[in-house]
Amino acid sequence: MRRILLLFSVLLIIGFAFACQKEKPAVTGHASPTEAYKALFAAVKAKDIDAIKWQFSRLMNLVPGNGRLICGIDSPVVGEVLDQMKGKLHTTVETFGLSTDAKWQARNIEFTASGTRFSVFCEGEKWGEFETNMIGEFNVRNCLAVIIAADAWGISQEKMQEAFDTFKSVKRRMEVRGVERGVTVID
Repeated sequence: MRRILLLFSVLLIIGFAFACQKEKPAVTGHASPTEAYKALFAAVKAKDIDAIKWQFSRLMNLVPGNGRLICGIDSPVVGEVLDQMKGKLHTTVETFGLSTDAKWQARNIEFTASGTRFSVFCEGEKWGEFETNMIGEFNVRNCLAVIIAADAWGISQEKMQEAFDTFKSVKRRMEVRGVERGVTVID
């Protein structure tokens, strides 16, 4: 199930890429993004990892040449699908994660009382420093994916940090409910 959740984070980024395209992507010869998502969710519901990988590869083909495919490479399943699609995609592929295999990496992660600090490296070179009020490696990965997308659209690092500073997570997702006798309760 964890592999499926990691795959979903990548699909959300792909959906984000579709939503932000200035031109409608051509889908000739393929299912529409809506049809591809429906097929993917049916595979997830059936918990069939091979069907999920197949639908994901079909969805990858819908990203236009002027788009970007932003993939969380820390998931072995995503790595397998990317290997299978090598040379078949007509778009820029950006990989991210905590592993050394990722083009974009989060390093020097520090969890503090107020959130998380981390450094971003691109192709081994330090690219920037960021902070978020969210905690957990999963949230660091999400921030990294947003940083990649924002950079592709020419948004400055300062504006990215402003966005992280003002971002409010959904209720009941790692929300501090209170402190009682030195014990912090997080929902």
